Amino acid sequence: MTSPESRAIRHMYRTDPRMFMQLAFRLLHTGIRYQHNWSIDVLGEALAHCHRRKTTRLIINMPPRSLKSVCASIALPAWVLGVQPDQKILCISGHRGLADEHHHQAHQLMTHDRYRGLFPHVRVNESPGRLKLPQGGARLALTPTGAVTGKGADMIIIDDPQTPQQADEPAKCAEIRSWYDRNIYQRLNDKHEGVIIVVTQRLSADDLTAHLLKQEGWEMLSLPAIAIRDEHLPRSLGGNLARRKGEALHPVRENREDLRIQMLRMGARAFCAQYQQDPYPNRHHRGGVYHTAPHSDGTEAEHKSSAVFFAQLPEELFVLDRVFGEQNGFRAGPAPMMSTEKWIERHGGMQINRTA
Repeated sequence: MTSPESRAIRHMYRTDPRMFMQLAFRLLHTGIRYQHNWSIDVLGEALAHCHRRKTTRLIINMPPRSLKSVCASIALPAWVLGVQPDQKILCISGHRGLADEHHHQAHQLMTHDRYRGLFPHVRVNESPGRLKLPQGGARLALTPTGAVTGKGADMIIIDDPQTPQQADEPAKCAEIRSWYDRNIYQRLNDKHEGVIIVVTQRLSADDLTAHLLKQEGWEMLSLPAIAIRDEHLPRSLGGNLARRKGEALHPVRENREDLRIQMLRMGARAFCAQYQQDPYPNRHHRGGVYHTAPHSDGTEAEHKSSAVFFAQLPEELFVLDRVFGEQNGFRAGPAPMMSTEKWIERHGGMQINRTA
């Protein structure tokens, strides 16, 4: 590659981590067509800010299969070590299998001919869980159950520290929070310039994201599967409208109908957490959401009304209305001349209380 165009492309990959992340996907997944989306640019820009130390504490909440792990846990460390081969990067994955998979893919990427053409000074010495460079830099792969004592880092990336199965186990949630508080911040070589990135889907109202947001200094990139408001690109990417309220994050891969079916399959509570990044506490028995039933004119009953009905509605019905905006949700209200009791019954709810 010696033409001016080729030199320009190589320079772009060396200097723009967003473009390098696209290259990394193509090199690692040769049998899968890369489908670009604005969300990948936003994710890449947020990660680039971490490298430049514009951001030192970043939480990334995105739905499953949105390339967050490829970008944050695989491509970013490879690119950082290409431009700063003395950096020490600690990559912590939720379980050993995931840590090993990311380690293998990072090694595969950093030993690829295209990568070596971009960063010829990088020579990787691999050992279990470690990709070490002669300049002193390294990518270390660990899990929350692995020992981090004695391991310092300039950048720490925590990827999916919990599984969905652990979301409803208070002891597991408390264990992860305690593990973070006891181990992570202390590992930074520079407490002011060192970077911590947490990339995950939301799992519960008590997950690590919720714990960190109670602390100071964190920035968050949260992209739900379906927009609940109009979303714009950051100013550094032009600030233009990215998607309107109600639009899917990456409709070429998962459109609204795909997501609606997914919600019905996995349940509303899990969908709100993992796909919408908006978990709610599991305090409603029988899998329902409590809501005041509307009057016959479609308005919600006032608390001081002479007849207030409280209905326990199926969670799926709640999400179809709140997230998907479907008019057969409970906010559409009962048809004219239909009693509130009949409306609740028709929509699968259960009247549980009445006050006068």
